[in-house]
Amino acid sequence: MALTLVTPPAADPVSVADIKAHLKIDGSLEDPMLLRYLQAAMAHLEGRDGWLNRAFISQTWDWTLDAFPCGALAVPLPPLRSVTSIEYIDTNGLGQTLSPTAYSVDTKSEPGWITPAYGTTFPSALPVYNSVTVRFVAGYGDGPSSVPAPIRLALLGMVGDTYEHRVTEGVIPGWVNNYLASYQVR
Repeated sequence: MALTLVTPPAADPVSVADIKAHLKIDGSLEDPMLLRYLQAAMAHLEGRDGWLNRAFISQTWDWTLDAFPCGALAVPLPPLRSVTSIEYIDTNGLGQTLSPTAYSVDTKSEPGWITPAYGTTFPSALPVYNSVTVRFVAGYGDGPSSVPAPIRLALLGMVGDTYEHRVTEGVIPGWVNNYLASYQVR
């Protein structure tokens, strides 16, 4: 399984202005450093390598697989907003796009699921690496206000801890583990 970012988020879950208000900082001299601290905190929490293993702001990904499963696909990086397309290489070596009527998408569950349409199975794909590509959109929404408050507050706190103590960028304070445990995808 491989994930490739196609369209990054249009915004960050918190802005430098939010951070400055949280830390009571005036002026713009430290803005670049605060942005680096935010990026480090997000890298520790968000995405396929992050502690939460989820997407915050809407972003488009390609998920490549070596074959269709026998059953359902659990889509990584919840919350799943939509599936844009499913492409595969058929057993004749030809590229195909699976009709949206051939599968169902569950965006309510975490993780989200893709299942074959009722009474059907996924088609056979050529047994080669990366023969199936699922393009999907993940994230809570298009702007910072759509991200749950505990996640936004944890990011502010992590940036604040890094700023105040000048600790290594992106270190996750112990309180974050307890604060965000219910958002962690296992």
